[in-house]
Amino acid sequence: MNSVGAATPMDLSGVYKVGGSDTWDNFVIEAAGALHRYALSASKGLGQKRHLQAALRHAVSTDDGVNWQDLDVVLKANNDGTWPDLVIWGSNGVYRDVPDGGKEFLLFVTGRSKADGELQRIGLAKSANGQNFSRPKVVLDPTPKMGYDITDSDRIIMAWRDPFVFRDHQDDRWHMLFTAKAAMPAGTPLATVGHAIAQDDDLEQWELQPPLQLPRHYRQLEVPSLVQRPGRYYLFVSTQNRPLETDNAAKQAAFRGYVASSLLDPGSSSMAILARYYGESFRGFGISERSAWRTELAGLIYRKLSLLHERENQSDHDGFISARFWTQRT
Repeated sequence: MNSVGAATPMDLSGVYKVGGSDTWDNFVIEAAGALHRYALSASKGLGQKRHLQAALRHAVSTDDGVNWQDLDVVLKANNDGTWPDLVIWGSNGVYRDVPDGGKEFLLFVTGRSKADGELQRIGLAKSANGQNFSRPKVVLDPTPKMGYDITDSDRIIMAWRDPFVFRDHQDDRWHMLFTAKAAMPAGTPLATVGHAIAQDDDLEQWELQPPLQLPRHYRQLEVPSLVQRPGRYYLFVSTQNRPLETDNAAKQAAFRGYVASSLLDPGSSSMAILARYYGESFRGFGISERSAWRTELAGLIYRKLSLLHERENQSDHDGFISARFWTQRT
């Protein structure tokens, strides 16, 4: 089990802050009337180097996200040479029933080890209380099968990270979406969202599926998230319009939304454009109001982003907008 340090006093400002640390890439799990927030964290002032020193912090709110009590780091890189011994990155989690009548927290994370270089693997850590987690276990290794590209031939770091796990309301199976690249005949890989389906109830065995088909092509996508409504899947991703720029502001952070009626049917799994967002901080969300569901989702997105977005005060972030903003329920 990972050791946990002393808790930081509750911050009453209404915004989750940790003294001396930067936090980013948040996600929230709702469990037993409380919100459990997990965020990447590193010492303040590291700039881009923070990505190789990141750990996963835990905070709890019992007043619908108004105040957060920081409970320190719950997952970090191992120091004994076992995976992941370089860095651990967060993604999302699940709170669910277990056969003995209890509950469990499942955190799906990305890890890197020194011996692997830039290679990323997706792992799973489990906890009965949301605070003390088992060591992450690899559940999805990168592979070029099924049309994936796991290289950095496009001068952008390889992509096999940011798992987002959910139970599909249509087929009642557990699905995983993740940041990936698709191999292209022209040679330059295309940023996309990967897809896998669980083969066991422990969510430790996954069958890889072809990557999702997205209508707009970007050089890099991150932190995919998905909302389900009857007959519709709403996918949201963080991206950059100009990822090869050296200046973070010039990269033009962007937030994209897509919609589809199926994740598996080739005839209906191509995601259509749902919405756009440009800018470095959340001041609004541009979205078409041609139908009621678009208006409803616009309100949902704006409220959740206002609650969980913490990057306004970080001058050195890498030009991405974190898309993990809603609570996760099974």
